[in-house]
Amino acid sequence: MTKKILIVAFAVLILTFLMALAAGRNPLNIKNALQAGNASPAPTSQAIEPQPTAHVATKDSEVSLTVLVGGDPKKMPLNEYLYGAVSAEMPALYPIAALQSQAVAARTYALYAINKNPRHDNAVICGDFACCMAWRSEKESMEAWGQEHGNEYYDRIKEAVDSTDMEVLLYNNELIDALFFAFSSGKTESAAEVWGNDIPYLVSVESDWDKEHPEFTRRVSVKNSKARKKLEKAYPGIKLPKKTKKWFSDWEYTASGRVKSVRAGDTTVAGTEIRSLFGLSSHHFTVSFENSRLNFVTQGFGHGVGLSQFGARQMSQDGKDYKEILAWYYKGTTLERYKY
Repeated sequence: MTKKILIVAFAVLILTFLMALAAGRNPLNIKNALQAGNASPAPTSQAIEPQPTAHVATKDSEVSLTVLVGGDPKKMPLNEYLYGAVSAEMPALYPIAALQSQAVAARTYALYAINKNPRHDNAVICGDFACCMAWRSEKESMEAWGQEHGNEYYDRIKEAVDSTDMEVLLYNNELIDALFFAFSSGKTESAAEVWGNDIPYLVSVESDWDKEHPEFTRRVSVKNSKARKKLEKAYPGIKLPKKTKKWFSDWEYTASGRVKSVRAGDTTVAGTEIRSLFGLSSHHFTVSFENSRLNFVTQGFGHGVGLSQFGARQMSQDGKDYKEILAWYYKGTTLERYKY
């Protein structure tokens, strides 16, 4: 009797199995049974496509950015941008270590703009030195250098950029705002003194090499009457004494010797504003009055913050490489290859 029951049960099981197969179901798929009531899983015969991984740029040529050139946005690879920026910002005959330091600073500046601080609504950066960085095309560089030296000079620029491919400056593992300028008054300036922002890698450092620049000292002379009009237009309501020698008082200086502020008549004015108003080379200046003229004598050229380009040249001639130059002017930074 027991044997007959087992035979019948087995027959029922076989019949159930065959009926399930005929209905297109998989009676042995335990996982499907447990998932009853949930969304159906992908058919077992369908391959699951791997998710594409994001491309990581490890070369300048693999990164692109939009640059305002003559007011028009132009997209270009980073290496092309750097060729144009370095050729426009630094003399091509500077030693290769100086050109390399400029290339790293320019690359860091550009990537900082891409990642943290786009400078324009329709572009990351522009080719105006007064706003961002100077830039010119290969054709413009060749025309500036002339046929005799054009290819030689452009090869030097390319060597400086390509030999430092994707090298950048970091502070606490973050891209820095790699500012630079032409040459200092013998010391660079801190960002805190110029813009009020205390940035640990943009502090004042010695740069005695800059005193060797042939245009270290410059002079600007303005008629007293014109100078008065400039000041009155820039600062409406300002009251200047009749005697020009009493125009300026209460001089305040930064640690590097630049003019932090000065009292013009009854108005306190920042040294950087005086520089801008009278077109001075830097805000390291003195004033004197002679023959109905206001005379300025300046030292250095530029805002004075970050890398001194002429200082980099002189350090290169002293045998320093670009890594040593960058470490000197950007305190506490590290030089690393960047992955974008």
